[in-house]
Amino acid sequence: MTRDDPFGGEAIGGDAGPGGAARPARRRPVDQAAAHFHNPVHADGDIVAGDKIVHHAAARFAPPVRQLPAAPRDFVGRERELAAMDAALDEVTDEATDAATDGALGSSGRRGSATVVQIHGMAGVGKTSLVLHWAHRNASRFDEHIFLDLHGLSRRNAATPAQALFSLLGDLGLAAGDIPADEARRAGLFRSLVAERRVLVVLDNAADAGQIVPLVPGGPGCLVVVTGRTRLEGLVARFGAVSIPVDPLTTDESCELVVRLLGGERGAREPQAVADLADSCARLPLAIRIATVGLAAGSFDSVAAVVDELTCGGRLDVLALDGDAGLAIRPAFDLSYDGLAPAEQGVFRMLGLLHGYDFGAGSLAALLGVPVPEARRLLRGLVRRHLVEPGTVGRFRLHELLSEYAAERLAREDGAAAGAAARRLLGWYLTR
Repeated sequence: MTRDDPFGGEAIGGDAGPGGAARPARRRPVDQAAAHFHNPVHADGDIVAGDKIVHHAAARFAPPVRQLPAAPRDFVGRERELAAMDAALDEVTDEATDAATDGALGSSGRRGSATVVQIHGMAGVGKTSLVLHWAHRNASRFDEHIFLDLHGLSRRNAATPAQALFSLLGDLGLAAGDIPADEARRAGLFRSLVAERRVLVVLDNAADAGQIVPLVPGGPGCLVVVTGRTRLEGLVARFGAVSIPVDPLTTDESCELVVRLLGGERGAREPQAVADLADSCARLPLAIRIATVGLAAGSFDSVAAVVDELTCGGRLDVLALDGDAGLAIRPAFDLSYDGLAPAEQGVFRMLGLLHGYDFGAGSLAALLGVPVPEARRLLRGLVRRHLVEPGTVGRFRLHELLSEYAAERLAREDGAAAGAAARRLLGWYLTR
């Protein structure tokens, strides 16, 4: 496996031999059963021996899959989101019960399809932490737990559906040589293997709906939870997915997170500084975690000292840990920005001129020098990617840290164009 090819040929995060070729996985009982028959695969993905379908029996010999990473110990808040996920799980239970009794349609009328939940929000807002907290809390309600990072934030390294299916089938016990080469057959085989199981499938960092659709099982006892920075409307259209946006924490939740990370005694000594720290981090969980690390390590003698550092210098420079790109705000925002088309990147940069202000489609049209309908279309795309926040009806704004990031890129890449855009916007206001 290399940094340029994280899938090692096909298996996401799996072993790769010389030249990137996937090495055979460790043989598990299900592998041995499949290899014993060594039969072709039907178009629907079933492994057959004569007229006998064998993969269901073989799968019973494989140990259950338990892949959930550790849940965060200092999780706070998110009662609304957790309640929505609980409701989706109750629907799975109802669907599975109906299908097991008399084959009738479940309460949602979607017999023969897994329930799909999409968790979406801006970078650093805590989507994966939310899912892992909820998943561990409800782990006993599933037979198996599959977790797969789709690397959707990277255009170059995002998993294809075929690669994802290769990894999913390997996770369920099949050796590389027993996995069909064709994507459709892989999808059929995956659906067959999990059809009669209660399986939680967490697909982290999804790029788009096209990456997800082939990975959705047909069994009514399955729940697929997808995380990503983009609202995937295609999942709602195809599967009736439950769409759950994740916003920055509330002020109270942000303060609670600071206190938990620092320890209750230290937080109690400086209540106002704790509130100021949460506010300086714009209530973004990743930013709060980074800001408290220096305190925990003894780099600062007080919470107030960290607040001074954040307010006196560039917050994006302060909110970074040396040697760990995963704990830095600017690289996290870079991934969202790099996923935009060039025209969308230009619009996002221009929004750096509106730092701290909300705006509508009319003012954005003036800023960009485009018709209002075009400005509305561009806004919809940025809202869908959680780079712009909708406010009151017809109004929008950028999260504080994203606004600083946009202004930073604007100054670096569009100095002359920014002046012309500001004059257009001023002229628009003067004529109103």
